[in-house]
Amino acid sequence: MVRKRQIWREVDRKEGTCSGESPVDGIIDAADGGASDNEAAAAVFKAIRMQGWSAIPMPRELHVGVYASINPIWCLKPPLPSPLTGIILPRHTELVIDCSQTRQRSFWTAMTVQTAYELGQQMVNLKCLIHRYPHGAQGVPAGHNPFAPGWCLGIVIALVEGHVLGRRLARDKESLTEGSLKSLTFEAVMLPNIGFQQINQLASTNSDPPAAAPSQSISLPALTEVSGVTHGHLKTDERGWTTPALERVVCAPGTVVPGIADIRPLIATSRSLADLQVAQQTPPQLVELFGSIPVGQHQALANLRTIGHIRLYGIESADLTDGLRDLQRCLVDRACSKSLDLLCVMVHRSDCHSLLLNDFSTFKALASLIDTTCSPSGKVISLIHPPADGIHDVPLTHLLSYTRWDFGKLPACGLPLLSALLDTYNLQLDVLDNNLLCFEVQGMRPIRYRYVWTVTQDQVARPRNGRIAESLVGELRFSWWVPPGGCSIAIECADGWSPSADTDPPEPLELEAFSPIGLEPVRGLIVKGRIGLGVARVLLRKVRPNLEKLQLADMTTTDVLDILAWRVPKELALDSLQTEEAGQPPVVPFDERFRTIRTLTAKGDVALQFAAALRQHIPSLDMLAVAGSETEARQVLVNGGRAPITRLSLGFVSEGRCESIKADDEREGITLGDHKDQLPRISSLVMHLDVPRGDVTDPGTFILSSIWSVLEIESISQLTVVLLQRHHLDALQAAMQRRFPDGDAMEGQIRFVQGQIHVVLMDNHVAALRKAAFAHSSTADLLEEAMMRTEDPQHRLAMITDLAATVDRLSLYLPSLPLDVSATALAADWAGRVRAAMPMSVADPPSAPRRLKAPIVAAIQRRGMAMEPMMRLQGGSPCIPSPSVIASASQLMAILHKTGEQITGIEPLYKATADGHAFTDMLGRVGDATCLLLLARANGHAHGCYFAAGLQAPPQDSHLPAAHRVATHSFANALVFKASGASPPTFQSPSPTLQFITVLRAENGHHGQLPKVTVGRSIGHEWLGLWAPPPVGWVQGGVDGRCCVREAWEVPVRLHPSLPPVGYAVHVSVVDEIEVFRLVG
Repeated sequence: MVRKRQIWREVDRKEGTCSGESPVDGIIDAADGGASDNEAAAAVFKAIRMQGWSAIPMPRELHVGVYASINPIWCLKPPLPSPLTGIILPRHTELVIDCSQTRQRSFWTAMTVQTAYELGQQMVNLKCLIHRYPHGAQGVPAGHNPFAPGWCLGIVIALVEGHVLGRRLARDKESLTEGSLKSLTFEAVMLPNIGFQQINQLASTNSDPPAAAPSQSISLPALTEVSGVTHGHLKTDERGWTTPALERVVCAPGTVVPGIADIRPLIATSRSLADLQVAQQTPPQLVELFGSIPVGQHQALANLRTIGHIRLYGIESADLTDGLRDLQRCLVDRACSKSLDLLCVMVHRSDCHSLLLNDFSTFKALASLIDTTCSPSGKVISLIHPPADGIHDVPLTHLLSYTRWDFGKLPACGLPLLSALLDTYNLQLDVLDNNLLCFEVQGMRPIRYRYVWTVTQDQVARPRNGRIAESLVGELRFSWWVPPGGCSIAIECADGWSPSADTDPPEPLELEAFSPIGLEPVRGLIVKGRIGLGVARVLLRKVRPNLEKLQLADMTTTDVLDILAWRVPKELALDSLQTEEAGQPPVVPFDERFRTIRTLTAKGDVALQFAAALRQHIPSLDMLAVAGSETEARQVLVNGGRAPITRLSLGFVSEGRCESIKADDEREGITLGDHKDQLPRISSLVMHLDVPRGDVTDPGTFILSSIWSVLEIESISQLTVVLLQRHHLDALQAAMQRRFPDGDAMEGQIRFVQGQIHVVLMDNHVAALRKAAFAHSSTADLLEEAMMRTEDPQHRLAMITDLAATVDRLSLYLPSLPLDVSATALAADWAGRVRAAMPMSVADPPSAPRRLKAPIVAAIQRRGMAMEPMMRLQGGSPCIPSPSVIASASQLMAILHKTGEQITGIEPLYKATADGHAFTDMLGRVGDATCLLLLARANGHAHGCYFAAGLQAPPQDSHLPAAHRVATHSFANALVFKASGASPPTFQSPSPTLQFITVLRAENGHHGQLPKVTVGRSIGHEWLGLWAPPPVGWVQGGVDGRCCVREAWEVPVRLHPSLPPVGYAVHVSVVDEIEVFRLVG
């Protein structure tokens, strides 16, 4: 027996200091006679002395243990390992490698795997090792956080392998059990103050294990649990790890799914596996995983009780079927039979119906796996994985495929399994045996369900006198839980099949599976094509009277009436209808039940005609939505009678598509107000405007004109204008500024709804906008104008007698005034707005309905004015119309603002159609003028530039060098721009910048392909070229003596999307007009 000795020194208690070289008030039992023992003990004493423990009252035998417990490994001073660690680390039973603490992260990052291996040899009593690696970084969107499981993973492996060797050596000296390490845990922790790049750097820090594999096997006989395994773990394959007692393996949640190679080294040698929580492994992958366990390994999976998260989606049907069969065989061969207490499978709503419910062989393979491996009291949990963008259309034909199955060939768990999978889609089967396995469905339910029955050719060919199994008739129903977004069924024709008009619509037998109350939660029915009428009839026989929505498309009006004879819904939508006889308007007989329709939607000419005929039998509507041309929409309103409409929608959103209303004349906008006397009472109006392109008309003017027109309908108290593009809203705001320069007359709410812009005008906004028509004239002025222009004496007398009523009518918009009075009032207001226009602003003429066009033009002309936009410059000059035929007043004003100059006048110098297209014609008219504005029109687009210098052609002096006689080059502040149609101009630079201007000599011939006038950043780098020759190969006769314009600044040319542009694409167009102006300032 080894004799023990005490290593300690007496302490001078009076002074509190050590009387010897080892000042410790405690004892350490060490093996006798070892010099290394003395050295280790001295190191501990010194460490304790340095921390000032000499005077702490504590039992002597606890000093070293307490020191070890409060000094983790990263607090020990280098060098490591050391005699101190040799005494301290054997007392450590738990080790945490944590990256979330800066000090710890620095310690482990600086360590080498060799040092970790040597420290592991000293940790002979280690029981638990926890590895916390980085996950997440600042500035990274949710769901895209990087994670670095490889951080210090090599340190972990080295520590474990060192521990095994140290434990093996210690067993030779002491009576220790074979192993002590019981658990390995890997956790992802967030790093709040670290970026994406730093996370990527940490991922490769100390990630590789020792280069040389261990010479002996790494036996971990006490290891029972490994949790948090993720992608990249553990890199222990072929390193000789054995885990015979391993019972539980859990993969990390919410990270990258680990591969088979990450899990296989852990379970290949286990004989005690009871709980395997894999992360979304498919059956073929599990076959590979369990196949790594030798079949001859005695009862390898006899203790297996839990298999988690088998992925049954995102895999080919044949591979899934074979994988399930192979997995069953693999488990049974390793003694896993009727023993599982919990089996967790993951299905996906997007393909569960096709992979399992529509494939008998795959379903049978899954049922057989459950029946063979699960205990009679076991539980099967089906986790639902929802689609990322919400639930897609669910094929109802797939969900009802089971009605053609032979359930005698399925195990007893077939029906419960079928019910669980149907519950994934909110369907319930009422034929269940409570003594079978317990099935659960876990997962968030979608906000809406939309089922689709697809009519195919084989359904037409099936016999009509058959039936499904008697035990399945009437046993299926939708869940009583109704999703917030509703539950609907759509009936469509199969893609690629166009049934003839005389094809008899089939009535599928599978639908008999629904119980009499099975369709109770269905709120909507969609029938696309008359081939779906048979399915619709079967469903309508079962649907209770609570059907709310019915959508009918691609059928005749007679088919529509047949469906309505079965059921009249609260909401009816009609699309793309046809009549039995072409050219004959549809006739809708009276039916008292039509009064229940509260919402009517129509698209297409025949559908709109049918809606108009149907409206005559409906006393009132909560909602009428129409899409198509303005004329078709107006006919529904005019021909449908005078029944009031609470909400009218011109255009609507259907199945994600925006259906708009298209104006009859895109230059005038919607003119529904011209027919106000023929329209029913409309309380609220929504307009989904089809705004024309900028080269057709100004979008802002179009939208504002449409608003003015519908505001003539006096019953409208709320107006919503729906725009598809942000620049449409910008154009509307610019038009409002031109119309009401002193303030924002349209103070509505702007909302963004599903990518659309909603401009909402409530009743107070509508009233203010109506009054704003005469914003620059007082009521007294308007009253005087109205009386003076009213020629009928009796009418004039009525206005004077009831003066208060006259004033009230003048406060409204146009509908309350006679034509001549309205025209005169608008002309007076136009004159007032022109007089009040601010410098460097544009005033738009009044927007008037068609019936007022001629009277208002005459009234304006009597005042010596024109009905066109007017612009006021600086210096107190009067308003003028745009002097250009190329640029409108608003476009011209935008250009003048960009120049930064105080412009008091615009002097026309040259116009190609009047003065000639030749370059010399232009030079002769411009002369030595400076501060020039050049405009060119080509294909409806305006190109132009402004520069402060003049156009100085090179002199023709023969004594000058030839280069000086070809071209002149100068630098000047210049501005290059372009405008498409009536849209606002876009500029090459935000303000005038110093540009290189080149002018060739004054002759009409061309020097190669060079333009006569070039503006660019340097020679050879042009932004704009005028009076350019046609490109080589163009038909010269098609140019008719006109020149071309070259534009090279809008479309950049890049060698790679991530590289800066190397140049710009050059576009050449033949001009039809060129203008040159001198800006006076």
